[in-house]
Amino acid sequence: MPAPPPSDRSLEDAVLGLSGIVGFLALPMLLAYGRLLVEVLERRGGLAARPGPSGKGIAKAAVWTFVFAFFAYAWVRAAADLRDLRLEAPVLALSLRGVAFGAVVYVVYSLGLSVLRRRGEHRRWERRIGGSRLQ
Repeated sequence: MPAPPPSDRSLEDAVLGLSGIVGFLALPMLLAYGRLLVEVLERRGGLAARPGPSGKGIAKAAVWTFVFAFFAYAWVRAAADLRDLRLEAPVLALSLRGVAFGAVVYVVYSLGLSVLRRRGEHRRWERRIGGSRLQ
């Protein structure tokens, strides 16, 4: 017996959730390509021949692209199903809100992670020097 088709509310939730994931994944993917571009531009100039971009950077960009494409494809399919289920469904506003929310979550996450890294480095330097200078 085939499963019943999903309700419009569950498809709406799926579109919102998948668009949030796509927004969250878009920034690291774009940053990976930006790092590759900077690496290529830095190694391009000069008299000595230098190797091309690092394999690690290329692999990182490829993995981020694959994961992004997977979720983007699922998002587009869910949005198309929602549009088929409800004619003229407001999919664009829902999707843009989800993408914006996902991007904001990623920015907050990365800022928090960078603050924690800086604190950890600061504490390591304090231990090496022999105490805090702020006392």
